[in-house]
Amino acid sequence: SDWIIIDGDFKYESVHLLRSLRFKNHTSKFLVITWHQDLSHVLRWVRAGAHAVLDKRESNSALAVALERVDSGHLYLPKPIRERILRSIGETPQLEEPFLFLTEQAKAFAQTLAYKEAPKLKATGPPTRTSSRRPIRYVNLLAGVGSFRLGLDPLQWKCVYATETDSYCLETYDSNFKEETPPRSLVDLPPSCIPSYDVLCAALPFKPFSMGGNLKGLNDEKALPIFEILRLARRTRPKAVLFENVKQMMTLANGSVDLLFKSQFSSWGYSCYSTIIDSTMFGIPQACKRYYFVAIRTDRLKKEFRFPEGNTSQCCVGDIIEPGDNSNPLTPKWQEYLDYFLGRKTEQHLTFPLPKSRKKLRAIQEGVDLQNCLLSFQQAAIRAISLENPFPTLSLGGQSHNIAVYTKERRYLSVLEIQRIMGFPDSFKLRAPKTKAIQMLCSSICPPVVEAIGRRIEEAF
Repeated sequence: SDWIIIDGDFKYESVHLLRSLRFKNHTSKFLVITWHQDLSHVLRWVRAGAHAVLDKRESNSALAVALERVDSGHLYLPKPIRERILRSIGETPQLEEPFLFLTEQAKAFAQTLAYKEAPKLKATGPPTRTSSRRPIRYVNLLAGVGSFRLGLDPLQWKCVYATETDSYCLETYDSNFKEETPPRSLVDLPPSCIPSYDVLCAALPFKPFSMGGNLKGLNDEKALPIFEILRLARRTRPKAVLFENVKQMMTLANGSVDLLFKSQFSSWGYSCYSTIIDSTMFGIPQACKRYYFVAIRTDRLKKEFRFPEGNTSQCCVGDIIEPGDNSNPLTPKWQEYLDYFLGRKTEQHLTFPLPKSRKKLRAIQEGVDLQNCLLSFQQAAIRAISLENPFPTLSLGGQSHNIAVYTKERRYLSVLEIQRIMGFPDSFKLRAPKTKAIQMLCSSICPPVVEAIGRRIEEAF
């Protein structure tokens, strides 16, 4: 089988790259080479899907043996790490063997160990795919900060047009993609303004279909852009469309919105597909379930479209923690809240009245360590989230105090950490005040999911 070698000295970025490549190269084996002997680093690569982690100081003969053994179904790790893992599960290392390989029991143990730190990233980005055919041209309606760009540009798709009205989103979009995009509204946008293109992509307005928007659906005036997008799709007849929204769009009002899309596009000569996709299946440490709709013109359909399934190896939110990142400190009031939740203060010792919704933790995940976990404040309920689990769907609700708190370091999650929860690269820069930047991230799409869907669309036509 083919081998892909990754330089592990980039630490966290190598994990991001490894996860990305795993979805594109299902039959390849992955080797991480590194100077690092730290257990947390090595096990992070194992969880991301590495078949072997090799110390750069080991000889070429060690490399050859490692590759041979991995091809036969073993997992290879640096010797000190192997011995430590084996002792942890009660197995005696076979020190007389020149190369020690792990049993399935040890491999499973390695994949479930807790992580103590998340090293800083160096942005390198995944390699782009090469192709001899013309790049797919797409438009990015309601572009936000550019989530579709992050997912589709690595496929060598070319964005030829974008619309967005939010000034902070536009500044972020232009600074990251080196463009100058004027504010554009979809209302009465002439189809003649849009260059020739293949795929229409849109992150549909989510508030009309979310709990925060009271689930008004298409009766909400904020849903009007959806009808403008349908108008443009009918007039321009792209080869395919890709819509994204919150999962409630699939079921709200007995699925009327999903049925509307399928009815309209079917009448225009498209084959239609929709589903709910969980981002944890695509290497993202967030259990974000979103609605995706794909329509492909029947005269262009060469192969039946199927949504990507991802894999069952979930990532934990502990992987994204940046130790010592105090860029988003707690206010004095929330320091008191934290003392109360951790049992260091009683209600009588607080300097402010305690709201009923803050009197206790409403949901505590099994096995969570309250001294080293995340506290999430959503829908009047406070949840304690283990660092060994994916984070629930991000939701800010417009208020800074809804940002999750990292109890070990007594601080909010940073913008960088929330980027990682969303599957954004560290190199992505948000041009907005802190709370606004996090709001923009919370309403974005997870790029690795978009990339996987884009690849399936490309294969279909």
